[in-house]
Amino acid sequence: MLVLYESLVKGLTHKLNPIKYALLTILASRQHANIDLSIEFLDEAKVRLESYKDAVYLCRIAQAEKKLNLGMHHDCLQILNEVKGQVESGSDVDAKVYAS
Repeated sequence: MLVLYESLVKGLTHKLNPIKYALLTILASRQHANIDLSIEFLDEAKVRLESYKDAVYLCRIAQAEKKLNLGMHHDCLQILNEVKGQVESGSDVDAKVYAS
């Protein structure tokens, strides 16, 4: 999945629906054996998606999940609270973000 992502999906950042791109990125991040690399991978995607707030929210939620897997409960909660505040202050948030 990582090879497919790097060779095909990564180059389509601006051609794919940002939410779908974020979801594909999250799926690819789960293929990393090292959770820290997975978090960095999601950080890189977050930078590419910075103009699409819903997609960034999904990447941040996935990062929180990874930190929880590492036992970093405080960091996980901090990320989730940040995203929650941003979602609550925003409008027109995609339903897929709420589902995460």
